Amino acid sequence: MRTFILYSRKGVTEEWKGDAIDAGRMDVVSDCIRSAFLLSHDLRDDVVFYVCLNGPPNPPKCLKVNKNDVEIDAVKMNNKLKKLIKNAEKKSFQELIRELKGDFFVLNEKGEIGIPQSENPIFVLGDNIGLPKNEEKFVERFKAKKLGLGKKHYFAKDAITIVNFLCDQK
Repeated sequence: MRTFILYSRKGVTEEWKGDAIDAGRMDVVSDCIRSAFLLSHDLRDDVVFYVCLNGPPNPPKCLKVNKNDVEIDAVKMNNKLKKLIKNAEKKSFQELIRELKGDFFVLNEKGEIGIPQSENPIFVLGDNIGLPKNEEKFVERFKAKKLGLGKKHYFAKDAITIVNFLCDQK
């Protein structure tokens, strides 16, 4: 099973009204979820996605997303995400990391480029602002490896697509 964890610094922790951009960049969260699951004409069965929301009004919250929660259309995914947030658990990023079992990989520009070798990889990344340094250091305590994608900067959603591609190569 492939697991992704997105740390969202400003993602709202309750259903929002209006635009996803104004809701702590929930559009980034929605795009990342879709990137983790989408294939051409199909959805991946081997992915679980967690979002750690740290925005107002009641952080932190953690949301688990499975294939059945995913909408292919971006607008529909935003609307679905509004509803899914109601089921988000009051849990911190660090609590989630402690619970999960597998090999941790932190997406980091200075990390080693290559195909992750693991049966149960857990990929950790930040939103458009990035993963806070203290949270990155926390994950490193669990023997996390830094995974790089090259010298270019990528959007989080594209980094997820690249990681899926790399994992598909094994």
